[in-house]
Amino acid sequence: MLKLSDVFYSKIVPWLFPGLIAAIIIIVLKLFFFRLTHVQSSDMLQTLQPGDLILINKFSDPQRNDIIAFNNPKEDTLEKKAKAIFIQRCIALPGDSIRIEEGVVFVNNDPVQEPEHLQFNYHIKTNKFRIDSLLEFKYGINEGGKVSDEFDYSYSLTKQMADSLKKDLRVIEIEQKSEKKTAWDDQIYPHNRNYKWNKYNISAFYVPKKGDILTLDTANVYLYSKLIAIDEDNKLELKHDSIFINQILTKTYTVKTNYYFSLGDNRDNAIDSRYWGLLPENNIVGKLSSVVLHSKQKK
Repeated sequence: MLKLSDVFYSKIVPWLFPGLIAAIIIIVLKLFFFRLTHVQSSDMLQTLQPGDLILINKFSDPQRNDIIAFNNPKEDTLEKKAKAIFIQRCIALPGDSIRIEEGVVFVNNDPVQEPEHLQFNYHIKTNKFRIDSLLEFKYGINEGGKVSDEFDYSYSLTKQMADSLKKDLRVIEIEQKSEKKTAWDDQIYPHNRNYKWNKYNISAFYVPKKGDILTLDTANVYLYSKLIAIDEDNKLELKHDSIFINQILTKTYTVKTNYYFSLGDNRDNAIDSRYWGLLPENNIVGKLSSVVLHSKQKK
C-alpha cells in the first residue's frame, strides 16, 4: 500500500521545480518585458473598447502608427505623479514635423495612412424618427446621443458606420463635424493666442529629439515651454522680449530627451497631443502587443 509521503515524493515533488521555474519566468516577463492593463477611456474607439484587457510590450521602441501606453503627460514627469495609463496611437516620432489640415494629419508633409476604424463626430437629422438603443445596436454606435428635440443627433462614427446610416431612409441628413481654420480653441496646445489652432487645424511644427538645439523667440517659446519648464525641469521666464532659462538670458535650448505626438482613433473625442502637447519618451510604458480579453461592452 502506497503511503501518502510516497505519493508526494513520486508524483508531486517532480512538478514543484518546473512549476517554480515557470512562475519565476512569468514574474520576470511581467516585471521587465510586459504589462497587463485595462483600457480606461474611449480614446481608441472603435479600435479598442473601454475595459479591454491588453498586453503591453515594455521592451520595444514605438514606431509611427503603433498603439502605445504612457503615463499622464499633463503631470510632472520627474516627480512621477501620474498613475493613469493612456492608450493612444503614435503619430509622429522625434525629429518629425506634424500638421493637421481640416482633420487630415500630415507627417513630414505626407498624409498619414489612417486606421480603418478611425471615427469622427457626425451631425444626424432624422425624418421625425427617434434613434433608440435598438438602432444604435444595429449600427454599432456606442458614443453620442440626442442634441435637440427637433430630431437632431450627434454620434461618433467610423466612415463605414456613417455610410450605412446614410442608406437608412429615416435619416435625412448626416454631416461630419469640423471647424474653420480661423476658429481658435484655447484648450488646444499651446493654449496661446499666437497659435490660433483648433483640433481640426494645427499648423506645422517640429517634434524635438534628444540633442536638438532649439532656436527660441518670443513666439515659438510657447510651443516648447512645457517641454523646457515641466518635462525637463527648468525655470523659464519671459521678460519683455527676452527669454531666461534658469536665470540665464538665452535664445537657444538643448533638448534632453526624445518627444512624440499621439492621437486617439476616436479623433473628435480623445484628449491627446492636440490638447497637452508633446509626449516625453520617459512617459512611455510600451506599445500594444495584443488584446488579451475584449470588454463585454464590445458590440
